Amino acid sequence: MFVRPACQGLLDLFFDESPDSISTAKAICHACEYQKACLTEALERAEAYGVWGGTDYQERRLIAIASGYPVPSRRP
Repeated sequence: MFVRPACQGLLDLFFDESPDSISTAKAICHACEYQKACLTEALERAEAYGVWGGTDYQERRLIAIASGYPVPSRRP
């Protein structure tokens, strides 16, 4: 049986930059069985926006720098 990612249908929440939304999105990620795969994909793509795999932009930047992934950057 296919289990859908916990974030499915919640796109607005995962790209809302308010602290409350980020915290809620991260909590949803931490309960999702796809968290690790989602984070890996975001790191490989240098995803600069949204919550992916339970991490925000700044957390992914630090992980990328420490792990040799492409470093995401935000353009003005």
